[in-house]
Amino acid sequence: MRKKLELLDEAKILFLQNRAEKLNQEVKATWQATQQDAQQQLIDKRAREFGHSKEIIDQLYKNGKGVLPIAEQVPNIVDRLEQKRKVQDMAAHIFVTIERMETQQQAILKQASKENKEVIQALQKGITENSDTIKDNMGMLKEKMGIKAKE
Repeated sequence: MRKKLELLDEAKILFLQNRAEKLNQEVKATWQATQQDAQQQLIDKRAREFGHSKEIIDQLYKNGKGVLPIAEQVPNIVDRLEQKRKVQDMAAHIFVTIERMETQQQAILKQASKENKEVIQALQKGITENSDTIKDNMGMLKEKMGIKAKE
């Protein structure tokens, strides 16, 4: 009977409750540690399956995460490069056109120079012929005047 009365002792009941709570907390902590250890073992097992440690995988993740902003800018960069290529194509077309115009201009200048030489030669020939004709006419006039002066 004494043992039964001891079970009803309030201090003993509080002691047993506190002890049960502490044991419960210890069991929970042990269980959580076991679960964390099991989870870490699973992570380590998967890392071994992939052939890389968690640190390497974390580093790769961080590096990959840093690539995302750059990857988002790639379409803009491609658009700018395409626009630049169009401008360069236009510049090349203008350059070819300018070269063609310079070639045509040189051909026109050569042709004009050749034609000018021909015109100058024809003009010189005409002036020479006119000069000869004038001399002949002057000679004839002098003869006529000389004949008339004698008369």
